[in-house]
Amino acid sequence: MVDFSKLLDKPAGEAKKPPVLPEGIYGVVIKGYSIDDKNKNKTPYVRFSVGYTEGPEGVELDGIDLSKRQGRSDFYLTEDALYRLDEFIKSAGVEVKGKSYREIFPELTGTQAKAEVTHFTRQDTGELGDQIRRLFVEA
Repeated sequence: MVDFSKLLDKPAGEAKKPPVLPEGIYGVVIKGYSIDDKNKNKTPYVRFSVGYTEGPEGVELDGIDLSKRQGRSDFYLTEDALYRLDEFIKSAGVEVKGKSYREIFPELTGTQAKAEVTHFTRQDTGELGDQIRRLFVEA
C-alpha cells in the first residue's frame, strides 16, 4: 500500500506549478489507457497516458525533468473520428485483422511513440499550458 503521509504532511499552499513544456516533438512511452466520456459533450474517448522519454531535438528544457512528467492523448470513439485511432494503431505496427479495439488497446501499452506538444491558453485563468496535440509512431 502507498504511504501518502509525506505528501499529506507538506504545508498547504506552497506547491509550485510545473513549468510549461516547450513546443516540439517529444519521445514518449504509452503507460496505459482508460475509456470514458467525462468531457463537456459526453463524447466517448480512449485516453492514452504517456511518460516522456526525450525532449525535442535542439530545444533546451531549462532543467525540466521529463522523467517526472506525464501526459495524455485522447482519441474520440465516434464514427467520424475512429479513423484517427486506426491511423495511430496501424502506425504502432499492431495487427488489427480480426481484432476489436478492446483487444488492441492493451497491446499498445509499452509502445514507444512521439508526441507533438503545443501550447494553449487556459480559458479559466488565461495562463499558458501545454498539451499533446498529436500522438504517433514514426516508421
